[in-house]
Order: sequence, then C-alpha cells, then structure tokens
Amino acid sequence: KEKKNNSLRNKFDDDVEPIIMLSMLNKEETSPFILYGSKDCLQAIDFIGKITFGEKHWAKLKENGLVLKEVSDKQTEQIIGLNFEFFDTFASDMPQMAFCIKDNKFVFCGDVPLNEKYWDKFKNQKYLCLEAFCTEKDRTKNALQLSKHRTAAECAQLAEKLKAKNLILWHSEDDIDGTRKTRYIKEAKNYYNGNIIVPDDLETIEIQ
Repeated sequence: KEKKNNSLRNKFDDDVEPIIMLSMLNKEETSPFILYGSKDCLQAIDFIGKITFGEKHWAKLKENGLVLKEVSDKQTEQIIGLNFEFFDTFASDMPQMAFCIKDNKFVFCGDVPLNEKYWDKFKNQKYLCLEAFCTEKDRTKNALQLSKHRTAAECAQLAEKLKAKNLILWHSEDDIDGTRKTRYIKEAKNYYNGNIIVPDDLETIEIQ
C-alpha cells in the first residue's frame, strides 16, 4: 500500500499532498466528500479537477465518493448535523453561494462583500465571517482588488452596524512579515466593539 501511495504522490506537485484524494482513490476514505456550490462554480471545479489530476483520477474520485452538489438561493441542507442555508452573494463575475448555519448563528459571506440585501437578515449573529483583503493603509496599492473586496475597517464598520458578537476576517493578503493579524485587529478595533478573529492558514476556530 505504501508503494502504491508513493507512486500516486509522484504524479502531483511535490509541494501539495492531496491526502483526501489519495485516501479516496485507495478507498481508505469511505464517507462521501461533498462540495456544495453554484452550477457555475461546480463546473469550474470540475474543469480544474480534470486538468489538475487527470480525467482518469478525477473520474475515479467521483466513483469513490466525491460529490459536486449544486445548491441555490435559500436552499437548506443538513450538513454534519447542522442546518445550513445557502444564499446568493450576487457576485459580479461568477454566480456563487455563501451560507449561514442557523443553529450557531454563523454567517459565511464568501469572498465578496455581504450584499446590502442581507443586512437586515443577518443582524445580531454570533459569528460574521467577512472577507478583508487589506487594511485602509494599503488601499491605494490594492485599488484593483478593492473593486470587488473590502478593507478590515469597512468590514468592522459593517459588523458593528449588524451587531455581530464575533467578527472573523479572512481572504486577506499573504502574511509576509508576520504582522497581518496584529494590523488587521488593530484597525478593526477602531470601528467594532466585539471579538475579532483573524485566522492563520489552517488554523481551527472553535465555535461556541
């Protein structure tokens, strides 16, 4: 089995180990791996999967449990025992879904700003997860990105307006000098009185 795994690993980039994929190809992972999204996003994922892993391995993944499940606005699904409601982000480039977990009052808005249409709906949430591409200080050099995204200050102002108890800032710039978390929290605190979370890559956040 180890030789088989090593053979498969050599087919992919040395910097990325597709552990879930390898487990599914070898039928070591028995539970389905479901990706939820809009029709357009899932078509893009399907295309990228084929050219990245090869059509043969991609087809094998689907055979062994990979599921691309299309969802639409206001659709609800029970996932890991929780009730998820998907909502359209009204993204300008490609239709995409975000979600809220009703049980935990957790709202994940995707990698676009939360549309004004949902401001009243998502007031008083326990967790509001917003994309913050950079700080206000770096607005000028990130002008192109900010045509579709927001700064930490803008996200903090919205979180305060919606009275969210916790604000999670993600989709941020790379942490090149190790100061990203400090800078984002410092800026957000000027506009928001709740708890601010700026996670690192692969960091686990415990939802109370």
